[in-house]
Amino acid sequence: MRIKPEKKVKNIAFSSVKKKDYIVDDYVDLALLTKEFKFFFKNKNSSGNNTERLHYEDYKGLSNILVEYDRGRLHGLKTLSVKGRCENLKELMNAITCVPDMPVFENLEELYLYYLDDLKQLCVGELPPGTLCSLKLLDVVGCRNLGNVLLPSKLLQKLPNLEKLFCLGTKVEYVFGCEGFEPDQTNLREMDLWDLDAVRSICNGPAPRGMFQTLNDLVIDNCNFQGSLFTIDVAQCLFQLEQLFVSQCPFLERLIEARRESLNNNKTVLPNLKSLCLQYLPMLYKGSATIDFECPSLEILCIEDCPHLSFPSSASDHFHSRKQDLFNLGRITKWDFRLFAGNEGSDGQTVAEQSFRKNLPMLYRGSAKQTLFLLRCQRAITDVLLIPTAADHVYFLPFPI
Repeated sequence: MRIKPEKKVKNIAFSSVKKKDYIVDDYVDLALLTKEFKFFFKNKNSSGNNTERLHYEDYKGLSNILVEYDRGRLHGLKTLSVKGRCENLKELMNAITCVPDMPVFENLEELYLYYLDDLKQLCVGELPPGTLCSLKLLDVVGCRNLGNVLLPSKLLQKLPNLEKLFCLGTKVEYVFGCEGFEPDQTNLREMDLWDLDAVRSICNGPAPRGMFQTLNDLVIDNCNFQGSLFTIDVAQCLFQLEQLFVSQCPFLERLIEARRESLNNNKTVLPNLKSLCLQYLPMLYKGSATIDFECPSLEILCIEDCPHLSFPSSASDHFHSRKQDLFNLGRITKWDFRLFAGNEGSDGQTVAEQSFRKNLPMLYRGSAKQTLFLLRCQRAITDVLLIPTAADHVYFLPFPI
C-alpha cells in the first residue's frame, strides 16, 4: 500500500529492513520509510500528531528519542518500542544535548526496550515537569549494558502513574534509585524481575516506607539479590500484595529483614497475600532464622528446594491463615503460578486462565516462507507478532496491530 498524506496513520513500524519480501501485509511500505522518516512527519499534511504506536528496530540513525520527538511532533504517541542494534543510542533521552522546554511524551503509556546492547542509561539531564506522566508500563529486556540503577530517583519521580514494571536480563545492580525521593503517590501494581545476574537489591538505599503500598503481584526469578528483599518498614506497607513468587535466588537470605532486638517481636502481617511460592532458595532462612510474617489470607502455597525452611506445625498454622487446608502446588514455573494464582473471573476461572485459553490458538497463513504466528503473551501485557518471512529473518512487533 502507499501512504496517502490525507490518511491518518496511527501505527508505524520503523525498521532497517529494506526488501519488500521481508515484510508481509500492511507493514511493507511503512518499514521502507527509514530514510524518509523525518520528511514524512515534516509534510504539512502528515499525521504525525495522530501517531499512537511507533516501533524502531535496528535503526542506526536513532541517537536520542527527544530529537525524534521534536522532529516528528509525536505528541499523541501512546506506545513506543525500540529494539535491536541501535548502536548510536547510548541514552534513550538525553536532555543535555537536546534541552526540551516543554513536557515531552506526556501521553506515552507503554515503553518497550528490547536487546539494546549499546544503551547505557534511560535518561541524562533534567526533564521538564509533566514528562512521561502517563506512562503505565515499562518493559526492559536484554539491555545488557544499562547503568547500575534502572530507574534513578530523578527519573522515578517523573513516573507517578507507573503500574507495571518488567526488567529482564539486564546488568543493573539496583532497580530503583531512592536518594531524596519520597513519592506523593505510587501506583506500581505489578513487577517482574528475571535473570538479573548483577542485581544486589531492589533499591540503592532506604526505600520510602510507602513505595510499594499498591504492589499486588511480584515475581522474582533467577536473580542474585543479597540479604533481604524488603526492610521491615516497607514490608509493613505491603497492604495490597496478593501474589509473591521468588525462585532461583542463590544468595537471598530473607524476604523481610531481621528485626532489631530493640523492636517488639510482633510478626509483620501481609494481610492480602493469597499465593506464595518459594523455590530453589538455598540460603533462605539459613541457621536459626525462620519466616517471621503472617498471611491470614493465604490460600495457595508452593515451597520447593528451600533446605532451611521448615514448619514445626502445619503451614497454615505457621502463617496464621484462615484457610486450614492450603492448596500446595509443588514445583511450578512462574507462568503456571500466575495461571493458578490469578484473580477469579465471573465463571470461576482465573483471569490468567481465561486469557491463556482465549489466546492459545495460533493463526497460520501462507507457505513456509510467509507464515504468520500471532501469539499473545500469557501475562497479557502485549501482543507479539512473529513473521518468519525468510529462513534467516524474523520481524518482531511488540504491540497490537
